[in-house]
Amino acid sequence: MIVELHFEDGFAGETIEVLVDGEVRATFRAKTRYQVNLARVEPVDVKPAHVLAVRVKETGTYAARLVDGPDKYFVVSNRPEGVSLTRTDEMPKHL
Repeated sequence: MIVELHFEDGFAGETIEVLVDGEVRATFRAKTRYQVNLARVEPVDVKPAHVLAVRVKETGTYAARLVDGPDKYFVVSNRPEGVSLTRTDEMPKHL
């Protein structure tokens, strides 16, 4: 199943790793475009009951979620306290 990671707030060119069950599936730099509140949309192929994770290499912050069910969209934000990965059942709306 393909899920979408919507990288939104707080990215300033950091190197991002997307992992599934600990295996790196994508590496890229993300920079938020504040006019649309979006840095990147990254599709990821992941099956239910597997762990989807995001790591910010420069800070080492990490967030993970078990993919369990019809989750198709995840919102990723980078805040001073760390990166967050939140499920949503609706496609995130960007300005």
